[in-house]
Formats: sequence, C-alpha cells, structure tokens
Amino acid sequence: TLHLNEVGGHPENSRTLEASVNDGGTVDARGSGTRVAVSGKAIFPAGVSAEMSGQVVLADAGGRNRGTQLEKDGTFAFPAVRPGTYRVTVNMQDQKSYASRVAANGAKTNGREVTIASGENVNLTIAMGLGFGQVMGFAKHDGKPTAGVMVILVPESGQNMEEDTRMDQSDSDGTFALARIIPGKYVLMAIANGWDLEWARPGVLTPYLAKGQVLQIGANEKKEVTVAVQG
Repeated sequence: TLHLNEVGGHPENSRTLEASVNDGGTVDARGSGTRVAVSGKAIFPAGVSAEMSGQVVLADAGGRNRGTQLEKDGTFAFPAVRPGTYRVTVNMQDQKSYASRVAANGAKTNGREVTIASGENVNLTIAMGLGFGQVMGFAKHDGKPTAGVMVILVPESGQNMEEDTRMDQSDSDGTFALARIIPGKYVLMAIANGWDLEWARPGVLTPYLAKGQVLQIGANEKKEVTVAVQG
C-alpha cells in the first residue's frame, strides 16, 4: 500500500494506492489524483441577505469535510475536488439559514448529496431556507404517558436521513421535544427499547413506519402531538 501526497499539497489531498509490485516492477499512479472544479451559488429567500458570514461544506462518507467561504453575492468555489459522493451543507452565522435543496450541472444529486464524477467540472445551485420547525408532545402506551422511549422523527422521503433525523427520549411524564427541524414531510415514531436499534441502516425502521404519524412541518412552525408507543 502506497500513501501518496502531492508536492506542496495539503494532507487532505493525500491518497492511498493499493498495488502489488514484482521485482523490477513499476507503479503507475497517473490519473489517480484526478480533481474537478466545483463552484456555484446559494440562493436565499426574499428578504434574506447572503452578506453575513457563511461557509459551504462538502462532507464525504469517511467524515472528511472540505469548506470554502460563501461570498457576499452567494457564490462559492472549490478549485479541486476528488470525485465521489458528498453531503452539502451551508453553515451560516445567523444559525437560522440552511441548505434546503441542491441542484447540479455536471453531477448527480440525491436530496442534499451530490455525486461527482471525474472529468467534468460541476456547478451547484443551493436553495437556502430560513426558520426551523419544532415538534413536542407526549409519548403514550395504552393512553398512559410512557418514560424512557425513543422518539424519532425521520424524513418520509428517506433522503438526508442522518442529517435531518431528530431524536429524543421521553421524560418521566412522557413528554418529548424535537427542535431545529428543517421544513418538510416527516414520520414520527415512539419506540420502546428503540435505543438498541441501528436506525440509520436501511430497512431497520420499516416495521415501525406504517404506524408512525406523518407530519408536514413548516418554517418556524411548532406542533404539539401525542404519539403511540410501538414495540
């Protein structure tokens, strides 16, 4: 295994190459460091200025983040990005604005994820949202408040699961509170012994979704609900 680093490059640009070399053999690493330029613009809702400090972040499956400054006109640029799939987030100083949707030319998107291939430069358009929702209420079993259950709110679409899912444990009086919810359509569930579930794995929550509550949550909206405990 070879660990290669570009001359004068940042450690984040290092790459690993698996190779088997016989006596007198050579390793051709050309092309293994392909990069593409990624640029774009964040579009803010009417009445919201992009002039406050912000940063666009690309996060890969390995947990490595790359950030770049969001300019006052909403534009941004990453000069050299390795092909792969990235989660796109925008961190704003006001902590009330967020990336709502992502569209791309030169790449494929799924929710707020973008998959970049080698060769073609990419242009992203990030639609920004403003204002989070809240959900609070009671977890009950047979009409009685239930303590210690996992209350979980997941996107109905199945997209952006790890980023948009919200969880809480019901208190002694059965109450729970979920905050900073990005507006959209969700399913709310209360699951006894749910903390043992690997909820982020595909299919794990499927048996519970049918009995969950479907909620449409808007910006700055507060919902109060009662959710039945499953399991």
